[in-house]
Amino acid sequence: MVNNTKNVISISSKLCVSQEEFGFRASTISTLSKLGFPVAPGYLISSKLIKEIIDGGTTPDFPKEFLDRSPVCLRASPEFRQWRGPESILYLGLNREKLGLIRKITGAKTAKFLYLEHVRNFGVKVLELDPDLFDETLQLAVNKENVKLVRDLSVDMIDDLTNEFEEYYRIHLGFDFPEDQETQIHYAFKAIAKKWENPTSRVLRLSLGADPQASMGAILQEMILANQESRFGLLDMQSINNFTGEESINGRFVPIKIGDVNSPLFLKGRFSQAISQEELISGNKFSKLYKPLIAKISVLEKKAFKAFGKKLNFSFLIKDDEFVLIDAKDVELKVSALMRLNVEAVRKGLISKESAILRTDPEMLLDILHPQIHKDINIEVIGLGLPASPGAVSGFIAFKAEEAIKMNSKGMTAVLVRSETSSEDIRGMHVSAGVLTLRGGMSSHAAVVARGLGKPCVVGVSDLRMDNSLKSLLTNDGRILKSGDLITIDGSNGRVLLGKAQMVQPNFSKHFYQIMEWANELGKISVKANADTPQEASLAKEFNVDGIGLCRTEHMFFESKTLQQMQKMILASSEGDKEEAINALLPIQQRQFEEIFKIMKGLPVTIRLLDLPVHEFLPNSLLELENLANELGMTLTQVSEHSKQMSEINPMLGKRGVRLGILFPKLYQMQIKAILKASRSVYGPEQINFAPEIMLPMVSSVKEVYLVRDMINQVVASIPRQQGHLVAYKLGVMVETPRAVLKSGELASASSFLSFGTNDLTQMTYGLSRDDSGTFMRDYIDQKIYPEDPFRSLDIDGVGELLRIASHRSRESNPNIRLGICGEHGGDPNSIDFCKSIGLDYVSCSPYRVPMARLGATRPIPL
Repeated sequence: MVNNTKNVISISSKLCVSQEEFGFRASTISTLSKLGFPVAPGYLISSKLIKEIIDGGTTPDFPKEFLDRSPVCLRASPEFRQWRGPESILYLGLNREKLGLIRKITGAKTAKFLYLEHVRNFGVKVLELDPDLFDETLQLAVNKENVKLVRDLSVDMIDDLTNEFEEYYRIHLGFDFPEDQETQIHYAFKAIAKKWENPTSRVLRLSLGADPQASMGAILQEMILANQESRFGLLDMQSINNFTGEESINGRFVPIKIGDVNSPLFLKGRFSQAISQEELISGNKFSKLYKPLIAKISVLEKKAFKAFGKKLNFSFLIKDDEFVLIDAKDVELKVSALMRLNVEAVRKGLISKESAILRTDPEMLLDILHPQIHKDINIEVIGLGLPASPGAVSGFIAFKAEEAIKMNSKGMTAVLVRSETSSEDIRGMHVSAGVLTLRGGMSSHAAVVARGLGKPCVVGVSDLRMDNSLKSLLTNDGRILKSGDLITIDGSNGRVLLGKAQMVQPNFSKHFYQIMEWANELGKISVKANADTPQEASLAKEFNVDGIGLCRTEHMFFESKTLQQMQKMILASSEGDKEEAINALLPIQQRQFEEIFKIMKGLPVTIRLLDLPVHEFLPNSLLELENLANELGMTLTQVSEHSKQMSEINPMLGKRGVRLGILFPKLYQMQIKAILKASRSVYGPEQINFAPEIMLPMVSSVKEVYLVRDMINQVVASIPRQQGHLVAYKLGVMVETPRAVLKSGELASASSFLSFGTNDLTQMTYGLSRDDSGTFMRDYIDQKIYPEDPFRSLDIDGVGELLRIASHRSRESNPNIRLGICGEHGGDPNSIDFCKSIGLDYVSCSPYRVPMARLGATRPIPL
């Protein structure tokens, strides 16, 4: 006789059953039983006891009166449902002696058939006999008697098969089929414990994010049997619509025919008959039979919702007018439904705002922020790359920016396809609906720009090849795709598909905005946006950001008129011509900054001075160089030679960032003047309270900061005072090199803020090009060299350690320094957790990732 202990508890016991000790299924069933749900009698077994069995311990003895009543079922109960567990083992304790009891319930033939099924399944699932040994014999019997199903075999054939199956035990195992019910249960516990610990299960748990040593409890429960005349079946139901979150009874019901070898009998089945609130009201057969039962379940469901604070999906075994709970799990809600449910639960006082936010997985927002491919589409996948910017789009292939611009002018939807993108492709990216590159990683140029623009992007698609001579795209199976051919890219999972796909469009509900409002209230770190244009700033403002954490000024230069002036400045043969071109750029830049300041009025705006090497503003192809020469009144030779002279072997580590401002001071002076005049224009005398934040890129020495600070002060002195005040500014540094990290104390002493550019910092820490990493990153992750793409989620152990060092040293030097990150990691919830743990003040990310960052910002600060 088993009494309630710490490790074995009766399902009907009032003792607390924790999920940590007994697993999710045991804990849920115990709680629902206490709420009044009818549950089959049985026992809950702790993970500690299962661990002892794994280590060679014995299984507990269960009460004889419990085992004698009916066959029992052993079910796994891992701590979390997603960790899964070994398959359930049914009919334990069924033996020839108990057939008389079963026969009274099910009838003689069905009882014999259930015993045959049990002998077969026990051998396969518990004692690991080859299933073909039994199934080939069954197939021969079916053929011999010319029947379709095993259950249609004659009683004599079932008897013969049972004898033959029992003989297999003696031949292949050296002992008889264990008739003793305690022995069967002992073997079953050993089997599920062994399966939980086998290498395949451990690898599966690891892939699901669980500790390979994760624990599992178990449930031993009485089975419910019925005769052929009983109304018997499985009901799977819930009281909420998965897609909308509206209250409505829905689910599926399947009748069970006792003696069907493929029937679920206790746990599983193909639910074939849908029910809904409308069908129940309409008076169909199901409604007539089970309407009172559904009403009873609905009363209990309300109690469960109050206890759990969330909706559950219930599985019941129905027998005539009675029902027994088999299982319950969280309803798999779409994010829009989940938000609605959580908001309503807060308003009813069932959960807190914090709980509502924590129950919304930031990654789920991808489904509502961007168009997604319809789940039922069936079109061919021709390539797989990295999901660099979420959302999906169908469009016509454009191999060059000019092609995309022409298509756009004709009202065609273009997908820009390149081996990789560079700054000269930005115009094409602006007018394209999506971007596909054959090379590149999660922080490649294409990925970063596409995320900023909110356009779908797939990078690193090694399954496709570019044939420049044929101006075509080649698939692995030799097909040729030309400019103007229709493709679909899915930036949420990295797929490239042939042809056009049906899309599901995003929809922002009032519940989405309510969750975002609460997240804004409760955030533990400030969330800003990376926005380079007035359009992006407007989008960021819609998501209620705390300011702009990164405005990359180089992107402003790629509009056609601005680009031409920039190119004139670069190619000018005299200082006078250079100054004339720079002066022409000043009002253009000032207007763009004014628009951004107006949109973000009252909020901080961080503007990064020019970072890009100037030769990146010059075209590469011969035709484009010739067109530029004609526009500027120069010869092709002059333009080509000048372009060659300015090119660098490794431009990423060359004449870029703050080095540009020191080597071409007039260029930085123009930008500084445009920023300060724009700020003064928008704020007037109040400008001193809303100083723009000027950020220096690629700094490696504090002396660079001193030089540019002197330059800014000279510009400040040239702008007239208002009401006795000089125009105000704040100066900060973008920390993106290991040396800048090590010298962060010095940099902090000369700055108002430091912003970690984690894209370049990751590149330099790993010695890894973000543009080339896509070609092998999947292999590295699959082989577990990297746990995940370090350009997608911050490398806590390496790059994170540098951030920790810099944070400590900078605050020691300047306690008032503001610290943040502005790389793409700023939109990754796991990276945000780390930023909070080291005391950063803000994160900044692409506008479309702001809602995800908002949710990440509210999570508890990791210890």
